[in-house]
Amino acid sequence: MNSVCPKKTRDQDSGSSKVKLGGKEQDERQFYKIFQDIFHQYQETASIHGISKTSQPQLNTCRRFIWGVFVVVMSVMLAITVTSLITDMRERHIKTVNKFALHDELPFPAVTICNLNQFNIDRVPDNPMVRHVLFHKSEYASLTGTSREVSAVNLTDISGEELLRATHYAAPRLDELIWNCLWRSKVVDCKDIFQPVNTSYGKCFIFNGDKHNVRKSIKSGPREALKLRMDINNEKAFFSQYMEAGILFLISEQDALLAPQEDGLTIRPGVSASVHLKRKDVSKIII
Repeated sequence: MNSVCPKKTRDQDSGSSKVKLGGKEQDERQFYKIFQDIFHQYQETASIHGISKTSQPQLNTCRRFIWGVFVVVMSVMLAITVTSLITDMRERHIKTVNKFALHDELPFPAVTICNLNQFNIDRVPDNPMVRHVLFHKSEYASLTGTSREVSAVNLTDISGEELLRATHYAAPRLDELIWNCLWRSKVVDCKDIFQPVNTSYGKCFIFNGDKHNVRKSIKSGPREALKLRMDINNEKAFFSQYMEAGILFLISEQDALLAPQEDGLTIRPGVSASVHLKRKDVSKIII
């Protein structure tokens, strides 16, 4: 008995291939349509103004083309910049090394003490020109806009060296400014630990200012501190650079430039003040 099996003709095979091919094209078209919809939605909602300008139908084709060119140029520049930054980052490695060490002692900083009352009136020379110059260099004269009337007959020429000697002679003295000194809980003579120094504010006194002989602290806390009792002699003050009274002090390294006016702190009269320090050294290596 002969069985009859259906045979696929060439037309049927090609037809099925066309159906399969048509389904693949339909999937690709649907994918591109979805991608196009997402891109148009991004164009309309993007916060980058250039991208949204390229999709606005109210703009003519020329303006949209110009905006498109701008977006492309900016994108290229962004890509170049990012590539350059990544290249620099890979070529120049930055390494940070943190080291922690325990020390039995730490160097104590230099402490500069200045009396805001720069001159003692009892030692200011009885020279009209010297007094005239000191007054006009004071903050009082600049704030009040007043000037002391000095007879031209009494004014005499004075050199810079003479004025310097006069101001140094009238400046506060160590025994007048600092009455008692304690270093690491021991009473010491202030003349042994303080030296006079010229600063941007005039004559001051510095503790531990010799970088070749740095005093050190063994422990932290008030027992290892420097303690002072001072008197500004406010009743004997002459016209100073500042109108305020008190102590101007500066904490610095031993070899630092002393600028108490810019970097210093002020302690007003009649108070007890304490300063706590924490040392932190930062070294930078630039390659």
